[in-house]
Amino acid sequence: MGFGNDELTLAFTLLDAFLLDDNFMEPLFKARKDAGDMSEIENRTMRAAIGSKKIESKILLELLSTDKLCAEVVVKHWKSMVETITSHDKRCIFDDIEEFVKYRVIDAGVPWFDTLMRFGMGFVLSEEEEKRVGPIASLCYAAAALANDFYSFDVEWDTLQGQKNSEQPATMTNIVWLYMQRDNLSAHDAKERARQVIRGYEKKFLQEMHAFIANEEICSPKLRIYLTALALFIPGNVTWSMSCPRYNPELCTEAEALLQSDAKPSYSSITRSLDSCLRV
Repeated sequence: MGFGNDELTLAFTLLDAFLLDDNFMEPLFKARKDAGDMSEIENRTMRAAIGSKKIESKILLELLSTDKLCAEVVVKHWKSMVETITSHDKRCIFDDIEEFVKYRVIDAGVPWFDTLMRFGMGFVLSEEEEKRVGPIASLCYAAAALANDFYSFDVEWDTLQGQKNSEQPATMTNIVWLYMQRDNLSAHDAKERARQVIRGYEKKFLQEMHAFIANEEICSPKLRIYLTALALFIPGNVTWSMSCPRYNPELCTEAEALLQSDAKPSYSSITRSLDSCLRV
């Protein structure tokens, strides 16, 4: 068990590919499924998407050649994630919040991100170890997936408004939107409801994690390292969500302005935002 530059590089590369795929390819394949013929522009874009799939396949092969045992877990969760996403009709609205959270965890790729983290760290959990920490890890997964919904809501909501004139019913796979529909809440109140639910998952995860780690009879050094790393997933996910151009389009304009000037980037605004987030 140990960290390796090759493992970390591959993990980050595949993560980047997934984020591109999630933001770009899903709407394309949905359009391909819903429409019979595609325009020339759509065809060119589809060919580009297929090219990204080839890149992902190559990276997966590199994972297997670098650390076969760890990589097999990554590939297993990748397949499970793809099967779950493609088998669900996103036009359907969940009636049960718990069922939505279970689906959203897989749809957001959180367990797969976990396996990439383990790959980078260079260790595999046995079936017995998975059973021990699984219930604790699931709380972290839920907090991370719903936090993703919280920070992505504004961008997704704007996109949804542009789809209202389409023949298909406009829906969102987002906990904030679900609360708006189910409980007839405003966007502001639904976001506040989601924030409280996320806090609940985070609090319970940290409580159960610390209690587990404190019990040396059941918590091995390996599991302590794993759970400690998993705890960093939540603030890491929030940091990415608050600073990525995907959810913060205005950052693209700021970045372009920086590139065209000799000014050095300042992280003070991001630091202030994170401090504010942590106090909420």
